[in-house]
Formats: sequence, C-alpha cells, structure tokens
Amino acid sequence: MTSKQIGQTWRQIEEMEKRMRGDELETPFIVLMRICRDYVATTKFPGENTMKYARERLIERLDKFRIKYFEKI
Repeated sequence: MTSKQIGQTWRQIEEMEKRMRGDELETPFIVLMRICRDYVATTKFPGENTMKYARERLIERLDKFRIKYFEKI
C-alpha cells in the first residue's frame, strides 16, 4: 500500500470508530447499565459470600466509572 492509501485507510477507521461510539453521553449510560446488569446477575444466587463479593465489586466498578466519566455526565 502506498502512504496515501494507508492515510485514507486510517481516516476511514477513525470515522467508523467515531460512528460506533455514539454521542459522548451514550457510552457512559451503556457502561452504567452493564455494571448494573452484572450486579443483578451476580445477586441472583444470594449467599453471604456472594452478596459481599457482589457489593464490593459493584463499588469498585462504580468508582472506576465515576473517575472515567464524571466530567462527561
């Protein structure tokens, strides 16, 4: 491939990524829904250890979410 073709390919890739990402508020919402979904799926089988692990994991993931998306929301 020539350097011009490589440049065109990269521009197309970047454009596709931009289209797939959606707007800047759509992505955080989807991530938050996945965090909630995973928490609910984990708590379907209640047990003391399961609930404790699920709660700790939820808090950890929400902290990461807050750090990453706080300014966008």
